[in-house]
Amino acid sequence: MKNSSWKISLACLAAFGLAAPSIADAQQSDPAAGKIQLTFVRSNTGGGDITFPADRNGKLKIKGGPSTKDGEGGAVFQIAGNAKLTCPPNDEKGVCGPKGSPVPAVSVSNWNVLGTIPVEVIQRINIEKGKIVFDSTGKNKANASTNASASVLYGTSISWGHSTLNNLGPDPDNPTSGCDANPVIIGKTDCIGTEIAVAGFVWGTDASPSCTTTADCTAGGSDTLICNAGNCEIQTCTDYSDCNSGSCNTTTGNCCDPATATDPSQCDGPPPSPSGAFLDNAQF
Repeated sequence: MKNSSWKISLACLAAFGLAAPSIADAQQSDPAAGKIQLTFVRSNTGGGDITFPADRNGKLKIKGGPSTKDGEGGAVFQIAGNAKLTCPPNDEKGVCGPKGSPVPAVSVSNWNVLGTIPVEVIQRINIEKGKIVFDSTGKNKANASTNASASVLYGTSISWGHSTLNNLGPDPDNPTSGCDANPVIIGKTDCIGTEIAVAGFVWGTDASPSCTTTADCTAGGSDTLICNAGNCEIQTCTDYSDCNSGSCNTTTGNCCDPATATDPSQCDGPPPSPSGAFLDNAQF
């Protein structure tokens, strides 16, 4: 039986809001109904083995949408273009992954089911000669038939938020926090490593600000950035004393600023100095 009943509303935050009350009917009048396309730019968090060159912003896209073909689980995905990713020392001719020795990574898409339930759709990918292919197919196209996160959504309305490419985490096969874990578990740290690139709705940052000194990064008022290899990056930390801002989020390992942080209570600063009254009382 064909998967003709998958009803999907892909309200992408990057302004690709397309709705299809019935994909089978909608595609008869509009073949593009229910499909999305997002463009990747270099992540400004970085720090992993695989790097997205700053001059390749916009050269890589992720496409997705419903499928009515048997065996495709109701959805198809494609990563199109060539970002010429690098991953020294595993480069060959200046790009990541020698022929025959691909470097593993993951593609992560953030969906909302019925507009309220967040779901994390993870696809393992391999990088060879700088190009990306899905591990499940060996091509730059894949479908939901081998991905529990996507196939459980058959017949369900969803919204597609943003997508990222990430280095592979430390324990991708972990049954509870690895790549194949429950799709409603968000932020599977054993599967999802540092960000390589992001596509979708990006706010408040320059995807690849360049610099020669840290002063170039802090000129806009941010004291959580430092200059590293010509690019502004978030300063990492294990303690507040590591940070120019004087505050460290020990959960994420990044320096933070209580004045701008989403959760200021996560910004650990130096302990408060004892008050004068306390000192006076302590003398007795």
